[in-house]
Amino acid sequence: MVKKKIPWMILFVIIAGLSIWAVVSQSSSFSFKALIESLKHAKVPWMICAGISMLGFIVFEGLALSSLIKGVYKEKKHPDGIVYAAADVYFSAITPSASGGQPASAFFMMWDGIPTAETTIVLLVNLIMYNVVLMLLGGIAFIIHGEIFYNFELPGQILIIIGVVVLVLLVVGFLMLIKKHNIMRSFFILLIMLGYKLHIIKYPHRRIRKLELTVARYSECAEAISGKVGMLLQAFIYNFLQKLSQILVTVFCYLALGGNIHNFDEVLCSQILVTVGSNSVPIPGSMGVADYLLLHALSEIKDIENPANLELLSRGISFYICIVVSIIILICGYVSRRIKGSSKNKDN
Repeated sequence: MVKKKIPWMILFVIIAGLSIWAVVSQSSSFSFKALIESLKHAKVPWMICAGISMLGFIVFEGLALSSLIKGVYKEKKHPDGIVYAAADVYFSAITPSASGGQPASAFFMMWDGIPTAETTIVLLVNLIMYNVVLMLLGGIAFIIHGEIFYNFELPGQILIIIGVVVLVLLVVGFLMLIKKHNIMRSFFILLIMLGYKLHIIKYPHRRIRKLELTVARYSECAEAISGKVGMLLQAFIYNFLQKLSQILVTVFCYLALGGNIHNFDEVLCSQILVTVGSNSVPIPGSMGVADYLLLHALSEIKDIENPANLELLSRGISFYICIVVSIIILICGYVSRRIKGSSKNKDN
């Protein structure tokens, strides 16, 4: 699994370097000396809050996964949710898909003895909750500070609109596949056959077989979560706290660099719209796109003297340091499992 991800790891490093260079080059007032000076005078309590909030992004996903595992697989009383979450966070960041970390999470879950069916259901429900939460937060941002949308340049506005449309389609699609899977099955088969007749799609029967498997998984998911309102509510709350934790990193960094607490909601809503706009972009970790949107959003907030400093600091904590923490957790989780496996083999 790791070998297959090496090309993406290399691409991640290249895009990360280009993203940082782009942010630095776009700001005429930026200098590393000024950034270091800002950090020296940063308010420590708010920086600590930013660090805790970054950790919350991993911890709350771990709690969400653990609650779902306990709900659908009673035999696993103490699931290692933090390791599963770290795998998702890290591999999602280096692959061009928001769900790119799910195979890595599944790898560790099945290594711990969680059956394939239950693993699939847990990851599927968690993905649905993640998108529902992001759609909800986007709606809240538009209600509180809808005018922020118009502060973005046209490319930024288009990205946000695309992000909203993709989120709505994903959530509706997920719910339809769970509640009305037969209708969705017929609809997608119709699309496949139409694409085949128009010479857009080759080998339609292969695609239909894959579709049947997907619909079957959603059908199993519907049966597994039926009537488990408490489990779903718990997973929703943890996903809400997870996404809010990541978004709050920017707010805490803003306050740490001397920002006015009265602008708390404006910075918060700006970061939410940035997240919505960059969420559906097929680039590892939305690098470059998220940086562009955030830099532009912060430039529109009046009391921010150097948006580039704040952008690099907040992204550095919420994304790059988060990835480093995730790698450390993954290595510890992998080594501990290898040691346990070796001990069992010796006992046998």
